[in-house]
Formats: sequence, C-alpha cells, structure tokens
Amino acid sequence: AGDNDYNMKDEHRVNMPFNFTYGGGVAVDGDGHVIVADSANHRIRKIAKDGSVFTLAGSGTEGFQDGPCESARFNSPYSVTIDGYRNIIVVDTDNLRIRKITPDGFVHTIAGSKCQEFKDGHGAYVRFVRPSSVAVDQFGNLFVADSIHHSIRKITPSGLVTTLAGNGCPGNALGPGNSACFNIPTAVSLDGDGNVIVADYKNHRVL
Repeated sequence: AGDNDYNMKDEHRVNMPFNFTYGGGVAVDGDGHVIVADSANHRIRKIAKDGSVFTLAGSGTEGFQDGPCESARFNSPYSVTIDGYRNIIVVDTDNLRIRKITPDGFVHTIAGSKCQEFKDGHGAYVRFVRPSSVAVDQFGNLFVADSIHHSIRKITPSGLVTTLAGNGCPGNALGPGNSACFNIPTAVSLDGDGNVIVADYKNHRVL
C-alpha cells in the first residue's frame, strides 16, 4: 500500500493511492488490519483488509500531547505492537516515550519524559536515550530496544521500567543482565518460548 508522493493523505476508498512520508514499524491486529507507524507524518495509521487507509491517532503536527486520538501529538513514532487488550503500543522515538492507544480512542504515556538520559523507575520518572522498537509478551510485559543506550529495557504491566540487558556502554559481549554488551540494538521481538530476540545493529548480530 502507498505510493511515492510524499504528501500525507488518507484514502477511504479501495484500490486508490495514498501516501506515507516515512513508514516505520508495522503490526497486525487480531482482525487482520495492519497498523503502521507513519514516522515523518507523526501519525499512527491503519490499513484495513479491504486496502483502505485511516489515521488512528495523531494530528500530524510534530509535538507531544496525550488525549483523544484526533488531537494527540507524536514526534517520529517508529515502532508499534499490539497487546492482549488490543491496545496499540507506540515507540514515540523523538519524544523519548512509550505510549499507548486504547481501543476507546485515547492516547496515554506509559513511560518516559523529554529528558534524553538513562533512568529506570515508573512513568514520567523514566528516561530513555533513544527507544526504537517494542515487543510485548503474553503477560503484558513490554520490551524496548533503547538503541543509543545500548540496552534492552522491560516495562511491566504496573509500569515499572527496569534494564533487562546491557550496561549503557557499546560493546560485543554475551552474558546475563548488565554483563551483556550491545552496540545500537535497533529491534526486538519474542519467540514462542518468551525469549527476547535482539537485532544488534553495529555488531551485525541477531541475539
């Protein structure tokens, strides 16, 4: 879906052109619709099974604002996933936040703030350096690739953020917890056994 005209537009009719300026990550919901992080348009969009395209959230104006989907603001959202409650989880990369679009049409911030640094904790006290990807497990835990901090972070359903692996320093080392070293991990996923799979970009490895 999409064409090479970089001006954003939705298209509610089938088999007609529509535009993504810079499409980031995608996820597929339980109904088979494709959810797209349209990064440069600062929107989250949906491609329905019939091929029509809708903006789910984001006003299109770069910025930060929670609230109703149509007035919410994002800043280069780059990755999306969908949890067991049909919430769309968004890595709002340039806002340094992890956010949630609920089925009733509201955007909420799960964790992060405008400060670009490292800090574990809860909610707005949490700091990310540059989050780039997110995955969710069957228990509702989120796993975030904090790429420029060279670490993988975990967010529990209660909102507690901890560092699962990596120590903030670039490197190439296997091992438990903060003895492991990554070099710009850019993507995460989960296998059927709950293992976190990491694309370790500068180390040219998948772990």
